[in-house]
Amino acid sequence: MTATTHISVTASGAKQVKFLVDVVDETGETVAIATILTMVKKLDQTA
Repeated sequence: MTATTHISVTASGAKQVKFLVDVVDETGETVAIATILTMVKKLDQTA
């Protein structure tokens, strides 16, 4: 089975990044869906 993964990324003001993952097979049928939430921190770039 060959699978293609479509990922959309959104960032919110709460410093969260959400990855919405849709895995489809060669016929275009969805075989898996996942939501991945991560916390991010802005690095100090003044140095």
